[in-house]
Amino acid sequence: MRLFLAALSLFVLTACPFRSLREGDAPTQLPPEGYQSLDRFPFREAWYGIYFDDDKIGYSHFKIKQGKNSFVIAFDSVVRLGIGAQTKEIDLKESVNVKPDLTLLSFDSLVIMDKKQMQMRGVVKESRLEVEIVVGGENMKRDYEVSTTVYHSSAVSLMPALRGIRDGQMYSFLTFNAQKQQLEKVEQTISRVTGAPGPKKSVWKVRTVCGDSVLHSWLNEQGLPIIDKGAKEPIITFLEDETSAKNFLKRKKQGALPRNITNPFACAEPVARGFADMGG
Repeated sequence: MRLFLAALSLFVLTACPFRSLREGDAPTQLPPEGYQSLDRFPFREAWYGIYFDDDKIGYSHFKIKQGKNSFVIAFDSVVRLGIGAQTKEIDLKESVNVKPDLTLLSFDSLVIMDKKQMQMRGVVKESRLEVEIVVGGENMKRDYEVSTTVYHSSAVSLMPALRGIRDGQMYSFLTFNAQKQQLEKVEQTISRVTGAPGPKKSVWKVRTVCGDSVLHSWLNEQGLPIIDKGAKEPIITFLEDETSAKNFLKRKKQGALPRNITNPFACAEPVARGFADMGG
């Protein structure tokens, strides 16, 4: 189970920042007070490339589906790591049910690695978060007392767009850390990119802190995260289109492997503490 949780932690970085509009879609400027509700968000689906050093090792894809009184954030991602002459593939499929204000209702995650599976389910009931993890014959259940609103990791990069973006704005909220299997406080600080626009025409930068780990994200004028950059662990995610993501899968099938990595979870270990330790 520990190995699966390490694998799951790798997706905290790739899944946590919300993926949205394709770059060619018409922009809508984020109002200062934020969108306030998911039904006002102008982005619903996107594809991202995941890079380790100079190698493209995977992709992620998000899609939001609107229900009667809630939203489902569906996520799928594939990461492939070259280890010697072998290639390890980690697949994640996740469905997160939230209120329009991103409050967590329930989630269902499935991680597949080397044809082995780990399933993690969670549901919020009154003042408790009930979580069940199943790996092979192992079954573990845990309850967490929740005295305030709790969010899923997919909500972290959505918070600035939801609540509003101003230079110096700060937010804090509670999330469930799947790898550490505990509730953790997240703090975000927003700053405007000074001078010329930042990477890929970004105009905002968000510093997200969880424990001793830090994540830096660059956002465009819509509040959309377009780049997430690693420092100690050189993982970078870029907004891409669907074709680029599918070309990645085709290239891997043709035998082009990423650089050999001695420890396939070297980039996941800091994420196991909450989020990847980033710099920018």
